[in-house]
This record gives sequence, structure tokens and C-alpha cells, in this order.
Amino acid sequence: MKENKKTVSSIAYEKIKKKILRNELDFGQQLLEDNFSSELRISRTPVREALIMLEKEGLITRSQGRGFCIQRFSVKDVDDFYHFRNILETASTDLIISNITKEDINELHKVLEKVNTIIEKGHPAEAMAAGLQFHVRIIEICQNDMIVRSLKNCYDKLILVTWSYYQIESCIKSAKEHEEILEVLETKDLDKLRMRTRQHLDSARKRTLDIFKVDTQRLYIMP
Repeated sequence: MKENKKTVSSIAYEKIKKKILRNELDFGQQLLEDNFSSELRISRTPVREALIMLEKEGLITRSQGRGFCIQRFSVKDVDDFYHFRNILETASTDLIISNITKEDINELHKVLEKVNTIIEKGHPAEAMAAGLQFHVRIIEICQNDMIVRSLKNCYDKLILVTWSYYQIESCIKSAKEHEEILEVLETKDLDKLRMRTRQHLDSARKRTLDIFKVDTQRLYIMP
């Protein structure tokens, strides 16, 4: 039976991407088509297509030998991610306020409930990733595909560099800030939303950079 290359490559993309974001692959490890083809039990073509997609997203890069390797980011890169987020997320607040519905508010409450459940179970990395889904859901409300794609890619890179090192205390603080943002969204106060967004991103930036202050040789991070 002939493979549906588009469907199979999408599945390969999601599975390989999940391994990358969850730090399940060693930095410096060559990401070879043959290995993923055997592991996923699919042909090399959809694996190649998946790897090219991940390269375009900046999560992997061509290695000097064969194949690819996971992209390594500097502390400055992480700082830049937050600066980028601050610009786009605050610039999108007027569209978000204009478009947000009661259904959106209800969905955001459910996202935060899920985050709190994960925090209670003591899984900081998963809580951090779920917390970023709160931002994904908010930014989707602006209905600007270019902004949504750009920020989702930025969120993925932050998950990659922090997955193994995020602490539960940081998740608790972030969750409280998310609740404050949601309260403002319910009132549709644009000025206050911009203020809360900036405050949250400044705090999140500091928490993330603090992770790398002592040891910049952590996984996926270079000086």
C-alpha cells in the first residue's frame, strides 16, 4: 500500500519534534534519516521532509557530517526570545481585546485549570509547556496567522532550552501571573492588559535567565 507522504511526514514531524522539545535526544547526536525511519517504521522520504520542516523552524541545523543536529542557543538568544515576545504580544493586545469572546474566556480558564493540575502533580517542565499553551490560545484570538506562527515558533524554542531545568516554584509564580492576565481579559481593559503582559514577560524573562546564570553549559545552551 502506497504511503500518504503528507500524512506520514506530518506524523514523523510531530514525533521527532516532541523528542527534541522534551530533551530526549542528546545535544551533538546526529539526527539521521535511517535511525528515525527504523524507529518510526516508515520510509526515509517522510522523515527527510520532517527534518527539513524542523530545520526551517530553527529547531535543528545541518551537522558537519551527515544528517542534522539539535540547534544550540545562547543566553543572548533566550533574552532575544523574550524581547521578541514582548513586542508581538503587547502589540497584539488591541486585536485580542476586540476579538475575545465568552467562549474564549472559558477555554482559557480550562487551560489554567490544567496547568494547576500539572503543578500539583509536581511536573514543572510539563507545567511550563502547558503554561505556554495559555499564551498560544490568547494569541490565536488576535486572528493574525503571521503573528501566531512566529510566536508559536518562539514558544517552541523556549520549551527546548528550559525543559530539563524549569522549577516548580517558577511554575507557581507564572500561573499566578496568568490568572491576573485572565482577570484583565475578562474586563477588556486594554491599558491594563498591556501592563500585565509586559510585567509577566519581564518576570518570565528573569526567571528563565536565572536558570542559566550559574552554568551556561547546560543542555542546548552555549555562552
